[in-house]
Amino acid sequence: MKKVYKSYFKEKFKEYMEFRLSLGFAMRNTNYVFIEFDNYIFEKYPKSKIITREIIISYLATTKHLHSSSRGYRVTLLRVFCKYLYQQNPKTYIPEPKLIKYGKRKVVPYIFNDNEIKSILRSLKKMPKKNLLKETHFVIIGLLYSTGLRVGEISRLNLADVDLKGKMIFIKRSKFYKSRLVPISNSVTDILKLYKLKRLGHKRTTNQEDPFFVGMTGNRVFENAISRRFRNVIKSLNLLTDEGTRPRLHDLRHTFATRSLEEIYENGKNPESFLPALATYLGHVNLTYTQTYLHPTKHTLKIAGEKFNEYSKKSSKRKL
Repeated sequence: MKKVYKSYFKEKFKEYMEFRLSLGFAMRNTNYVFIEFDNYIFEKYPKSKIITREIIISYLATTKHLHSSSRGYRVTLLRVFCKYLYQQNPKTYIPEPKLIKYGKRKVVPYIFNDNEIKSILRSLKKMPKKNLLKETHFVIIGLLYSTGLRVGEISRLNLADVDLKGKMIFIKRSKFYKSRLVPISNSVTDILKLYKLKRLGHKRTTNQEDPFFVGMTGNRVFENAISRRFRNVIKSLNLLTDEGTRPRLHDLRHTFATRSLEEIYENGKNPESFLPALATYLGHVNLTYTQTYLHPTKHTLKIAGEKFNEYSKKSSKRKL
C-alpha cells in the first residue's frame, strides 16, 4: 500500500517539498523520509500540532536497524524541515546537529552463499498465494541478486524500461545522474516475462509509463517496502553476520560484484580487462567505487593462489 502524508503537518511537508523542488533540489529520498516521519507522528502523536524533542527522539529510536550514517542523514533532513517550521512557530524543536553519533561504525558487507539465497527466495514464496506482492518481492530480490542493481533503480522501473525481446533493462538517471543499459540473461528474462503476465493480469494497462513492479493495489512498490520485507525474511531465517548484525538488502549488490570477480578468476580471464566492464554494468563512474564492492572470499583467494603458483613455476622454468 502506497504511503501518503496523513498527520497535522501534512500540508507543511508538501509546502516545504514544493519550495525545495522550485529551487532545483532532487527530493525523492527526502520524500521517503518525510512520509515515514509523518506517518509515525500520525500513529503515535495524532493530536500534536508542534514537533517536539520527544517526537524526534522517539522516531529516531525506531531507526536503530539502520546504519548510523543513514540515521544521521535523517537528523539532517528533519533539522532543516524544523528550521522551516520554526519561522512560523518558534515553539518548534530544532534537532541538534549531533543528536546521534554516526559515521564511526564501518559496516562489513555480507556475502550470501547460494543456499542462503535459495532459503530467502523460498521464504518469499510462502506469502499468501493470491497476493501479487509475493511475486513482486520474489522477483525483485532475485533480480537484485542476479544483476547487482540498486533497489531504487528496480523500484523506479516502468514498463517501457524493460525490453524483454532485446533482453535489456534501461536505467534512467540513477546515482551520479548516469543512465545505462543493463543486459540480462535468458533465465532472468524468462522470469520477468512470467511476472509481467501476472502483473498485467492484476493491473490491465498498456501505459508504458506505469511501474513495472507493483503491489496489491497496483501502485509502485517503493524501496522501504522492499527493504522491510527483506529484513523480515532475514530475521525469520536468523541470518547473522560475523559481527552479530543482520545482513542488509544492499549486501546483495556486494554479493553480485564479488561473485562476478570469482567468475572472472574461474574462467581464467584477466581482472584488469573485465573490471571496467563490471564498473559500467554497476553504474559506477570509476573503478574506485567498484573496488569497495569486491570482497575476497576463500574461494577467490584459493583460485588466485593457484594461478600465482602456476605463474611462479613458469617463471622458475624460464630462469633455468
